[in-house]
Amino acid sequence: MSILSEDVMYRLLVQSVTDYAIYLLSLDGFVLNWNAGAQRCEGYRADEIIGQHFSIFYTEEERAQDLPQQALRTALHTGGFETEAWRVRQDGSRFLAHVVLQPVKDEAGTTFGFAKIVRDLTEQRERESRVAEQERTFRLLVQGVTDYAIYMLSPGGIVSNWNAGAERTKGYRADEIVGQHFSRFYTPEDRLRGLPEQALATAMESGRFEGEGWRLRKDGSSFWAHVVIDAIRDEQGAALGFAKITRDVTERKKIEDQMSHLAHHDVLTTLLNRAAFRDAVQAALRRDSCSVLIYLDLDRFKPVNDTLGHLAGDKVLQVVAERIAAQLRKTDVGGRLGGDEFAILLVDCESDQDAAAASERLIREIERPISIDGLTVTIGASAGVAFAGGEPCTPEMLLHNADLALYAAKREKRGTYRRYEPGMDIEIAQHKALESDLRAALGRNEFSLHYQAVVHASSNAVTGYEALLRWNSPTRGQVLPADFIPYAEQHGLMVEIGDWVLNAACVEASRWPDTLSISINVSHAQLRSPDFVRRIDEVLARTGVSPGRLELDITETAIISDLAAAQATLEELRARDILIAVDDFGSAHSSLSLLRTLPITRMKIDRSFVQELGKTEQSLAIVRALTGLCQSLGLATTAEGVETEEQRRLLRCAGCQDLQGYLVGRPASPPAFSSTEAVGVPEEAAESTG
Repeated sequence: MSILSEDVMYRLLVQSVTDYAIYLLSLDGFVLNWNAGAQRCEGYRADEIIGQHFSIFYTEEERAQDLPQQALRTALHTGGFETEAWRVRQDGSRFLAHVVLQPVKDEAGTTFGFAKIVRDLTEQRERESRVAEQERTFRLLVQGVTDYAIYMLSPGGIVSNWNAGAERTKGYRADEIVGQHFSRFYTPEDRLRGLPEQALATAMESGRFEGEGWRLRKDGSSFWAHVVIDAIRDEQGAALGFAKITRDVTERKKIEDQMSHLAHHDVLTTLLNRAAFRDAVQAALRRDSCSVLIYLDLDRFKPVNDTLGHLAGDKVLQVVAERIAAQLRKTDVGGRLGGDEFAILLVDCESDQDAAAASERLIREIERPISIDGLTVTIGASAGVAFAGGEPCTPEMLLHNADLALYAAKREKRGTYRRYEPGMDIEIAQHKALESDLRAALGRNEFSLHYQAVVHASSNAVTGYEALLRWNSPTRGQVLPADFIPYAEQHGLMVEIGDWVLNAACVEASRWPDTLSISINVSHAQLRSPDFVRRIDEVLARTGVSPGRLELDITETAIISDLAAAQATLEELRARDILIAVDDFGSAHSSLSLLRTLPITRMKIDRSFVQELGKTEQSLAIVRALTGLCQSLGLATTAEGVETEEQRRLLRCAGCQDLQGYLVGRPASPPAFSSTEAVGVPEEAAESTG
């Protein structure tokens, strides 16, 4: 490496930073220097801005409020000022800026100005920088930054200099770290994998490395770091080293990890949820391991809920989950499928004896008395066992077979287990009968829609209704969607049924005030249908319902199953002003990227989060995190399954926009409207408040 003075190294360091506007202000706020990043961000050349007051970047209203001077005073008195706000470029356009302002002292310790860093958050920046300021000024400027660790590396990875932000973030003083290899910030595992060298190689080859990972401080503690490494070259293109910027983003990482855990785990029991358990089964089947699935259903659990209440029932479920988890080997997987149903995947279980012993042990553990608030509760469990060996198998088949075995066990004697046998497939005949009835139901006009109100959390005014499908079978009675929708999807009937729902709901909504929205559930099959958008256009044109009143509720699973196709369809729908809601958010994969990349207008918070409100502080924190995320992304929020006044109060406090659930309205026949319709209050709701 060329022998460079410290001032030159600092100048090159700042020149290599292209994503940040970095410049110096005098004590009274006048611009003293200007870098290329600042010119790209703010639009001024150095000769146009040096000597000007930095308040030129603020709006007239902000200058009238004395905000620029307040920022300087705050930075001077507290040691720093940080904000995100709109700023004005030379051409009058505005951009959202992340601003850091900190006092800068000379070598004598006298404050002579402020270091200011601005980042344009509204668009991706070009990876260039050009700095034409004095070398000493840039050195002092970098030294004044404390929120970012900014330093240089030699081509071999040796630390060449060190700023105050690096000392604060990593704990080393400059005299302790300059001359050391930067790999000491990595964990021993990452060093063994060669990650430090790989990062430098990527930066040298492509110009930049950017990534995140655990890094070590001097005291041995770790933090989650966002790291950017830019290669530095001279005018002839020869490598001089690297500029490295590190920021501690541990708190953001904690929130993301919490959201990821919630997406894959049942909130009440912390076992895997149904979607994550299915993924675990799929992974085991791909490995061609000899796996066994045990499907558990609790016996005598309903009386606990009926006599002691749902809170006691929840505690019982938590104890059961703990007992199940205690019986699992490291390779086994446990999940809660819903309600009082659990599943266990025994990986590499080759014998009937092992599966039988595990089933008996689980049943015996669950049967042990449970103490709930001074009362002793005794429940039981029955189990169905299915082996994955032999013929090709899918998670659905394995769950289905275990479910059939469970049904047989319950039919014979509760508190026992049965292994799946081919003869149990007699239930397929019942499924075929159900399919036949479903196919005939449309022609016989056996379907109907009930409507559940959605109300504004603050005003309690009705903002719209969700259409809920019901099947009034002459032989089966009223059949709930959960009992026939899976079969309709399995046998390719959902597109036809979905079209009926769309048309019937829009015909009904055409009779309502224009202020009320109508939301309908859209299945995976409908979303994949090639003429889905055209059919919606036809229904809206025929019924006269404006696109902005129609909201399509789509589950995360339906979107993720074919993300590229779903995104194209959703963008086409949003271009027509049709609203898109992610339904039951948090019940499946809960990928945050969906909210950021897809044209979504609303998040519907899953009832599992709402039901936990008031029971744990974590549940309220989760809902607040979700509503805060949606507010930052400009998305509306609806909380589903609201059943108590306490839940309503907490949801209001958490910033949730709309509420839906039995507390505000049960599904019912189409609402009627009277003179109150101008404010969107249904006739029956108006009567109930009088």
